[in-house]
Amino acid sequence: MFPLHKVKDPNSPTENHNWFVDGGLWANNPVMVALVEALSFAPEGSPIELVSVSTCPPFKAPPVREEESDRGILAWKAGIGMLEMGLDAQSQAYDYMAKALTDHIGGGVSYIRLSDPLVDENIARDLTLDNPSERAISALVSLASRAVDQNISEATTGDQTKRLILQVFSDIAAVENSII
Repeated sequence: MFPLHKVKDPNSPTENHNWFVDGGLWANNPVMVALVEALSFAPEGSPIELVSVSTCPPFKAPPVREEESDRGILAWKAGIGMLEMGLDAQSQAYDYMAKALTDHIGGGVSYIRLSDPLVDENIARDLTLDNPSERAISALVSLASRAVDQNISEATTGDQTKRLILQVFSDIAAVENSII
């Protein structure tokens, strides 16, 4: 589990501190934060190209059967299941809102969300909240590699909206395996 992090408040004349947790609790999919920031800081009329990168695909819960519809606290993993479902719903909603807003704004504001590879159920078990284990990190690195391959393939085989990612990836310096 990741610990809380204490940061001195730079605007406080005293020794006040702020406490922070995983940013995913505030903006699990930060695309709307990025869009609002870009719209706020970019000069009017400037083109904005927003590329959203995910760590894994949205939650795909199995359908709820009638006999499971009256869930208690144990079936919801003492509330953790609800939190995970809420975070996944927020992520999907922000993606939808970013698409709708950029389509409405038009005129030089574009949005692309990179595709996610499918995640095997066994791997998904390791991708839980606050899990910095070697298995989880290894799974995320593997998913990232697969996502890069999948998105480059989509961009080079005719997907017009994904062509921008070729430029994005070619502008990023190569990351050495030794730092991962």
